[in-house]
Amino acid sequence: MTKARASTSAAASDEGARLLREIDLACRRLADPARAAKYARYFTEGWDAYGVNHENPEWLRLRAEWFETHRDLGLGFFLSLGKALFSTGKYEHGALAVHFVAQYLDRLGPKAVAGIATWFDGGVRNWAHTDVLCGELLAPRLRAGAITTRALAKWRSSPHKFQRRAVPVALDEVLRQLGALGVVARVREPQAEPDLWWERTPGSGRGGP
Repeated sequence: MTKARASTSAAASDEGARLLREIDLACRRLADPARAAKYARYFTEGWDAYGVNHENPEWLRLRAEWFETHRDLGLGFFLSLGKALFSTGKYEHGALAVHFVAQYLDRLGPKAVAGIATWFDGGVRNWAHTDVLCGELLAPRLRAGAITTRALAKWRSSPHKFQRRAVPVALDEVLRQLGALGVVARVREPQAEPDLWWERTPGSGRGGP
């Protein structure tokens, strides 16, 4: 790595740490313990949240501001930030990680999926984050053909249960989306046949005319 690249990488790392602190301070300021307690019953595996209302106008304003301020740092910055956000265990932090990367949806390919995979290393700890990650990031790119199930094959043998869960959840979401369009989908087993493909059959899928 050249000195220039090393300097740029260090600067991005410092900015990520600064942004993480800013996000956490905002979460503490907007925290609602009663709201956090209300939803705890849905998470038998554990629930660590500030209880921030994701529809709070101030939260929405800050979320947009954080992204726009750092947009020029690119997808790689937000993938790295996502790992740091998930590592805190806070629900709001993980939700932000998914939201930020979703802004680059049309650029997500196998390399980005490898970055997302690092989020599970001590980070993704509940079904809700897993399902949102699949619905907003993985399934749309599988459906678009930007990634294939080959990119998720190793996830099936991951030591992290929620990473293993992500594979069927992502594929089920693809089927659901295609069914809504009147498409019959056939999915190959990722380890045996690494490609995902489908047949378009108007009017025969879920939600078809």
